Amino acid sequence: MYYFSTREATEMSANIHKHMLPGAELVAVHWLGHSRDHQMHGDQVHNILATSVQLQWMKGARHEGFRIDSWKQT
Repeated sequence: MYYFSTREATEMSANIHKHMLPGAELVAVHWLGHSRDHQMHGDQVHNILATSVQLQWMKGARHEGFRIDSWKQT
C-alpha cells in the first residue's frame, strides 16, 4: 500500500474491512526501506491499517528491512 497516497490507503483499508467476513484475518507485510516510487513508508501503512478500521490486532513483528502485522475481523 505504500505506492498509494495516505487518502487512497485509508480508502482501501475501509474497503478491505467492509468485505472481510467474521473471523477473517488481514496480514500486511511491508518493506521498511525508501524508494522514489513509494508515497509513504511501510510504518505509515501499518499505522493507517491500525487506526482506520475496526479490527482486532493479533500479532506483529519487525525484522531487518520489513514489518508484518495481522488483524482479525471480530
